[in-house]
This record gives sequence, C-alpha cells and structure tokens, in this order.
Amino acid sequence: MVQTRSSAKRPQVPGGSSSSTGTDGSQPAARPRGAKNPREAISTRQTTMATNMEPEMQSDSDRNLLTPSPFSLFESPSSSPLFNQASSRSSTVSPLPEDVVQVANATVSAPASGTNRARKRWTVDMNKFIWRTYLIATKLNTSKLYLDHLHHEFTVKYPQMEASRQRLGDQCRAIIRNKLLPQNILDDIKNDVTLLLRQAQSEPAAQSLVSFPIPNTQGQRRKWTTEYNESIIRNYYKITELGENRSAYRRPFYQAVVGEYPELSEVSEQRISDQLRVILNNRMISEHRLAEIRDEVANGLSSCRSNAESSLTAEEAQPSRNSLEPTPQVLESQLHTSMELQDIRLISDNFEDDQIKDQFKTSFEKFRDSDPTTRPYIPKQKTSRKQAQILQYINTHILPHYIKADQNFETTHTIIYCAAYTAAICNGTKIREGDYPPTQNKRRVPAWQRRLQKKILDIRKDIARMTEYIKGNRSNRLIKLVEVIKNKNQIHSQHEVPNTSNEHFLDTLKQKLNAAASRLQRYVNCTLRKTQNSQFSKNQKQFYRNLSMNTQHFRTPENIVPAAPSDLLHDFWSSVWSDPVQHNSDAEWLRASCNSTDKITPMEYDHIPLDVFMYVLKKAHNWKAPGSDRIHNYWYKKLTSIHPVLYNHINSFIQTPELVPRFVTQGLTFMIPKDADYRDPSKYRPITCLQTVYKILTACIAELIYKHSTNNKILAEEQKGCRKGSQGCKEQLIIDSVAMKHAIGRKKDINTMYVDYCKAFDSVPHSWLLHVLRHYKVNHVLIQFLLNSMQHWTTKLKILGCQQIETSEIPIRRGIFQGDALSPLWFCLALNPLSHMLNSYATGFDIITPSKKVNLTHLMYMDDIKLYSSTPQSLHRLADITQAFSNDIHMKFGIDKCKTLSVKAGQIIPSSYILDSGETVEPLEPHTSYKYLGFQQARQINQKETKQELRQIFKHRLNALFRSQLNSRNVSQAINSYAVPVLTYSFGLINWSQSDLLNLQRMINTSLTTHRKHHPRSCVQRMTLSRDEGGRGIIDIRNLHNKQITTLRNYFYTYSEHSALHETVILADKHYTPLNLVDRNPQRSERITDVREKIAAWQQKSLHGRHRHDLQQPYVDKEMSNAWLRRGVANSSQRRKLS
Repeated sequence: MVQTRSSAKRPQVPGGSSSSTGTDGSQPAARPRGAKNPREAISTRQTTMATNMEPEMQSDSDRNLLTPSPFSLFESPSSSPLFNQASSRSSTVSPLPEDVVQVANATVSAPASGTNRARKRWTVDMNKFIWRTYLIATKLNTSKLYLDHLHHEFTVKYPQMEASRQRLGDQCRAIIRNKLLPQNILDDIKNDVTLLLRQAQSEPAAQSLVSFPIPNTQGQRRKWTTEYNESIIRNYYKITELGENRSAYRRPFYQAVVGEYPELSEVSEQRISDQLRVILNNRMISEHRLAEIRDEVANGLSSCRSNAESSLTAEEAQPSRNSLEPTPQVLESQLHTSMELQDIRLISDNFEDDQIKDQFKTSFEKFRDSDPTTRPYIPKQKTSRKQAQILQYINTHILPHYIKADQNFETTHTIIYCAAYTAAICNGTKIREGDYPPTQNKRRVPAWQRRLQKKILDIRKDIARMTEYIKGNRSNRLIKLVEVIKNKNQIHSQHEVPNTSNEHFLDTLKQKLNAAASRLQRYVNCTLRKTQNSQFSKNQKQFYRNLSMNTQHFRTPENIVPAAPSDLLHDFWSSVWSDPVQHNSDAEWLRASCNSTDKITPMEYDHIPLDVFMYVLKKAHNWKAPGSDRIHNYWYKKLTSIHPVLYNHINSFIQTPELVPRFVTQGLTFMIPKDADYRDPSKYRPITCLQTVYKILTACIAELIYKHSTNNKILAEEQKGCRKGSQGCKEQLIIDSVAMKHAIGRKKDINTMYVDYCKAFDSVPHSWLLHVLRHYKVNHVLIQFLLNSMQHWTTKLKILGCQQIETSEIPIRRGIFQGDALSPLWFCLALNPLSHMLNSYATGFDIITPSKKVNLTHLMYMDDIKLYSSTPQSLHRLADITQAFSNDIHMKFGIDKCKTLSVKAGQIIPSSYILDSGETVEPLEPHTSYKYLGFQQARQINQKETKQELRQIFKHRLNALFRSQLNSRNVSQAINSYAVPVLTYSFGLINWSQSDLLNLQRMINTSLTTHRKHHPRSCVQRMTLSRDEGGRGIIDIRNLHNKQITTLRNYFYTYSEHSALHETVILADKHYTPLNLVDRNPQRSERITDVREKIAAWQQKSLHGRHRHDLQQPYVDKEMSNAWLRRGVANSSQRRKLS
C-alpha cells in the first residue's frame, strides 16, 4: 500500500488516530516493477486476484453491505468479492483516505514476494459482534478501555480467527472508516445496546449481560469471587475423586475450571492450584459449605458410576437403538469426568509399565556383566514428587522380580545401580558416559556477550579516531574512516537535531559507549544472578568454594597448570602407603599395658543387629561423594526393597570375608593442593572416597566397637577426638585456658610441649592396628574381617583440573583407609595406650583448688597432643615416653611443628628438647605464638589479636557475599551459614563483651547498607526476626553467643559428676574463661532476647510499628502477607525498598 497524506480531516473513530502502516504493523507495499503509478499497479494486482476467488465466498449480502476498497496488503488471492468491482474500474479513485485499514486479517503477516497466502475472511456477523461488543464495553463510547473485553469475547465466540487484540481494534476502526456495515445496521445495534444498558441499571438479571469479567492482562489483581472459589473446589473434588486420587490431576483440573469460566483462561495452571491452596488454608469457604459441595460431588460420582455400569450392562445384554440416544447434559459431563480419570490412570500405568520397566530392563542388560568401577556417574537428584513416585514404583513393581535370596552381591549391586540409573533417566537426568564426577568445563563466553564486547571495542576505536581527528592528526586513511563514522552517527536521538560538529559526533560516540557498557554490565549481572542463585540452591559448598577463590589472589581451578605427573605422584605415595612395617612387639611398655586390660569384658558378637543397620542407613548423608562404583547413600536409603538382602550380605561378609568382592575395598583418592606448589607431590592432601556399601558395613562395625569401648571405659578422658556428645576442640581449649591462667595467676611454673605427627593417619602400621583391637578384646570375628579387608585395600590417585590425572592402583599396606566412620575411632584406639602411659607417671601439672586437686599430663584431640608439666625435667620425661611409643609404632614427629614452652614466674624461658635421633624441638620465642586447635596462643590465647583477626575475616566474608548476586533469602541464609560460623567457634573461648557482639551485629547492617541492600533507617529488630514474622531471618549474634555460653556451662556441670578433671576445672575457673564456671548462678552473658521482646520493641516505634500493627488486624492474613519474604525471590535492593 502506498502511503499518502490527506489534507482532509479524518472522521473520529473508536480507538484514536490511524496508523500509516498496515493493520498488522507491516510496512506499506512496494510498487510493482514496471508499473506506471501506484494506483495502476494496485488495480492491476487486484484484477488478477479477483479472477482466482472461490465462488462460494462471493455472497450477495456481502456485495450489498460492503464498500469496495481499492487497496490490498497482500499479493495472495482476496477473499472479498469487492475486487471484482475494483477490477472493472481500476482508474476510479476512492473517496476514502488511502491509509485506511483494509478488510484483511492482520494476524497474517505480509508474505514475501513470490508467495501466496489465503486470508481469513471477516464476515458480516463478526463485524456486527465486534461493533456490539465495543459499544457494550465502552458504555456507548463513554469509556476507552475495551480491547481486553473485546478480545476475550471475540476469542470465545470465534476462536478459529486467532485475532490479536490490536487486530480487533483495527477491525473495529475499519467498520467505521470503510463503512463495512451500513448506517442503519449500526444504528439498530446502538439502539439495542442502549436499551440493554438501561435494563441493566434497573434489573439485576440483565446486569450479567453487560458486566462480563474482563481478562486480567494489565497486571491488576484479580478478584476471586465466591463462584470462582466454589467452582475450583467442586472441580477439584470431581477430578481427584474427593481427594483420593491426586495423580496427574492438575491439567484436567485446570481445563475443567476454565471450561466453566472461560474468562479464567488467562490464568495459569499454577495459579489455579495456588488458589485452591489459598481457599483451603485461609478457609475462604466455610466448613459447612465445603461439606455440601463434597456431598454433592460424591452423589454425582456415585450416580455416574452406577449409571455407567448399568448402561454398559444393558448394552452388552441387549443392544438397541435407544442406546444411541443422547444422555442428559449432567450425566454426560459426569461420564466425561470419569473417563478422564480413567484415562489419567491408564496413562500413568502405561508410563510406569512401558518407560520404567523397559528402561530398567535395558539398563540391567547393559550393566549386568560390566565392571562396577567403570559405569557412568549418576548425578545428584532433586527431590520431587515425581522422583518419589518413580522410586516407589521401582520398589514395589520391579525390584521384587529381580531380587532373590540366594543371589551373590555382584548381582545385587548391579540391580541397585540399575535402579538408580533408571530412576535418574526417568526423572529427566542426562547421564554422560565415563564422567566421574562430571568435571566443570571451561566457562564459555556467550554469543551476546561477545557481540556486546565487540561493539564496545569498535566504539572505543571510533572514539580514538575522532579524538585524533579533532587534534589535527589527519591522514588520508583517518579522514576516510572519520567520514564513515559521521555517516553512521548523524542522528544523536530522535528528540534532538542531527550532529553537525566534530564535538557532537564525539559526544554521541561516548554516550553510545556508556550505554553499551551499562548494558553489558546489566546483562552480566543478570546472568550471574541466575547462575549463583541456582548453584547456591543446589550446592552451597561449591558456591562458597568459588566465592573464596574469587576473593583471593589464587588462580582459579580452570587455569591451574596440571600438577606433578602421574608417575611422580604414584611413586611418592607408594612409598608412604605400600611399604609394610611391623610394630615393636617386644617393647617394655607394651608388656606392662597388657595388665591394664584385665577388667575389660570381651566383646560379644553374633551378627549386626537390625536396629544398628537401620540407624546407620538413616544417619548417612544422602549425597556424600561415592566411591568408584558411583552409587550414593541416597539410593541405598530409598530403595527399601533391597534392605533385607543387603542386610544379609553385610552379615555374610563379616562371617565369611572371602565373599567380599575386590572392588568393595577399592578407593578413589582425590588429591587437593595445599599451596601453589603444584609440582611437588607431597604438597597434596589426599581425600579418599570409598564404596558406599563398604562405608555402611564399617559404620555398623564402628557402632559396635564404640559401644564396647564406652561400656568398658576404654577411651582415655584426655582424648576428645571421636567421643560422642563432647564439645570437642572447645572443651580441650577451655581446659587448657584454665590450666595456663591458673599457673600464671598463681605465679606457678608450667612447661608445655606441642607434639605433631608427620602423616599420622598414613603411617600407622597394620600390625599395630590389629594388635590394638585384640588388646581391647574386640570380637575375633570382626578382627578377622578387618584383617582380610586390609589385605585388599587399594586406591587410585586422581587430580581434577583442565587435564585429569589418574594413576594406577596403589596397595595400602600401611596407614588407615580414611573415609569411613571406623577410621577415626580406630586411630584413637591406636593412640589410646599413650594416654594411659602418660597418666601412669603422674608427672604433669597440678591444678589445685581448696577442695580438689588433679594432675594434668596431656590433652589430646586425634593426633594433636599437648604435654603439661611443672618442671622441664618432668616435661622431658613425658616427651621421652611419647617418643618411645611413637618409635615403636613407627610414627614420626613433625619436627617443624613441634614446639616447647616454659613459663617461670610469669616469664617465658627458652628450653629446647633433643630427640633420640638428634633432632631438636625448638622452644617458642617470647614474642611468637603457636596455633593450637585453631587459635594462636603462647602463655594463653591472644585475645586482642584473635578478636581483630576474626572481625576481619567476618567482614571479608560479608563483603564477598554482598558483592555476589544472591537474592534476599539466599543472602540471609549465606550470612548464617558462611559468615557467622567464623565467630561461633570463638564463643566461650574469647571474651566477647555485649557491646562487641552488638558491634558485630551492626557490622552486618552497615555492610548491607554500603552495598545498597538495606535501608539505613530500617527497623533494627526486623533484621533478626524470622521471615514468618516479617523479618530477614539473620542470626542474632548476641543471642547465639549467650546460648553457646549456657550450653558449655551446662555441659561442664553435667560431665563433672563423673570426671575429676572437669570438676577441678570448674572450681579453678574464676573468670579465667568467659564461662566463669565457679559461679553457678545465671550469668549476665546468658541473657536471651526472645522474639516477643523484639516484636514489642518493633511495635512501639511510631513509623515502623505501623506495619506490625497492620499485620495484627483481624482482616489481614499475616502468613500470606509475609509469603514473599519466605520465598525471597526479590533481590536485596528490591527488598531494601520494600522493608
């Protein structure tokens, strides 16, 4: 269509001004090649189209009612008979404006040249309906909001047209402009609508005819009427058979509701389901009315079933013509609903029968004879209802047909893997062959980012060229390039005059650069926000690791140069693990220690108790890293059908160790670099992943051995490494603080020595490990099983990075096979004789109180040992005992980390210790400290330096979190789980005053404000309230500290009833530690500010208290008002504006 400008005043039409483009937004049609003028070209094309029209589309009524239009937007044959008339008088000029809307369907875009498309035809009835609906919606042109109403009503009546809102508006204007309806018909429609509107004002029955619900497309909140709510409840009961069958009900439920109320078609399926929960949770329908609807649906379903059964019986007994008669509408609807339910069940059954069964069968045939250590890695599965249904079906319908009581473990293991593999595949997981675990590929820059970066680079080049051009450095090449730049940037914006001077062009380029850079940053932040929030919800540990790597001056894992070659790794660690050694069985202390075990009752064992087996499975972490067989704990826990046979296999393994397959005792060791020296194989920390079934088996054994050691009080009181219910390192540090301050406060001499072993876990001889079990009278059946397993311990070393490195198998002939629940307990038992030897000499430091005295010789946490004595000579005696014990079991001191400390009359006196090997344990210098169990200390813990260091780390982690793109809820959760734990370990050991704790809490608020995530004048109390109460859910640091003080005090008071050491520490602690144990009265540091006090303080505020006051009103649903806080999808800056 050729665009022309008409000087005549256009008539006023509904919808406002006209458009110069086509009704679908397309550009005017170009002039055909060879035409003399636009009108001649269009007239010629219309003549051709008229000859191709279908005869049935040329109705007389259309010719009488419609006015010919000389233009067309398409080259395809027209559906209007008007073009027959136009072809006979092509030279006639239409009196109408040339830019009027044509009688064409605007939803069909203009085809390219050379293509023909049939257009949809607007009938007279459609035009009448459009004009009538327009008058009703606008109340006879008194309102401008009509498109939503018109589009909805037209779509319901003529769905085959698929007309858009804009197209209907254009057609409405075309009815007036092109006179598509005669004036008398327009007047009749207007009179009818006027009469209808008058009736609506006086008669409520007619109100529904003119008050149609308008679809909500403008973002306004929809009002859910009682009719809507009751329809939702009624259809829910019908589809789910009164809530008894909720399998795949959402789709038919949504269709039923929309079928009853078509105006709800704009609402999503999820929104209908949400409204169902809102109705039930908020009791928007009374219990009495719900019971009525339920009874009504129940009667309908029962009559539907009975009628369906009777009709089927009659049809089978005597077919007649009466059976072909249509059923009543209600019965037909009920039968349709019942058939839909049957179809859903059939589809579900077919899905389970066909997909799950076939997938399991295929997987079992594929993996039944394969090596368990070469199977594909199964990724972590997200918990969902679908996943639970798949597992339930596998447990009940598939596994019972494959599991046999007499099958070997290899078959059972294959069945477990195939069940896990099938469940993952049917749950939509993509499993890649041969990846363990799937390595992180190098991050690729997306195409949009490359385009923007290239655009920014080009603009920078243009700016540099224009700058040089303005300075006068004008070469011929630069002049040509500047001309091109000016031609591309003549227009600065549509609201300003074109650029004329060089400075104007340069300003335009700089603003384009600023806009492009801002867009790039905005897009990158958006992508980063999605990535980080997704990773945080799936794997917080990996998110924190990446966060710490990005905030330190370390190279990222993608850029790490490959470590030492596999042969160097293999040779070094083979020398550590593969050379067997024997402990000194003729040691004098060993013969003497045999007499100390006479009171130990021999351990009884018949089989693993079932309750122990189930307890171990229950407490196992679902997604702990598996071994080389790729089966996580999750599958052993959820595949309940295999529990009986797995329990039998475990008991048979212990009774007959020869039945254990070789791969069960094979580990996979990941080498984690300790520092930047990646070429040194000794600078790696080995983390071994064992087979899950082996960890389950050894965990059961560990439970039995720990129970045996507890009943016989085998573990020394000084060892807190694997003691259940203890306070661990904190307990040892509190005892150490009391002992050191007791000596300094009373000006007593004290001598200590820090002992550190070199590769303690990796150097214990197997002979000593077995001897310890016999020494403490562990049952011989368990010892024989462990002996047999130790003979087959092997592992492979693996380094992940840009290039994966994996070594051949390394036999483990020395050291403990780390990675299971038994190894910590076994190692503590291996060092336990040392504690008894040190205590037998009683040459330690005396903690004296008026009513109690105890001799403290050492404290031990796993392999971290600290010796105590009153004189240097007695300290050397204790060190000699420790050295002799270590030499006999072939464990070596890490000389670099061993230090001595001698305090005489409050002053540090250097005093070294020379080993039998000639090596010297150096003394601690007066102005230096030693890091013991995480804290730097000399005569005591350095309170001031430790506080400052913890503050810096705490603030560093806060800033790292706030610089990320986590949403509000994830930021609060990350503060609680990543930043606050830095401080938690110090509570009870460091003297944090209440003002210090308030400053730490204030540091969170100020950091949030600095990063524009918190309003500076927001309510302080809301920060530490839970999100259910309208807060942000951040931990109250002061309350956390005070609770820790109360917990530690109660622990010492309880444990002192059967421990002389703890009782003496309580009596000696006179403000030596923050616990102040000697005073059993409640301390000031134990006061807790509860939620009610915070809410009361919030309500008393004149400004912030208004929101809390509104939440307490009876007509306000507090739970739903705070639902957005629980979801937490808003980013932190949006949360700042709303709070």
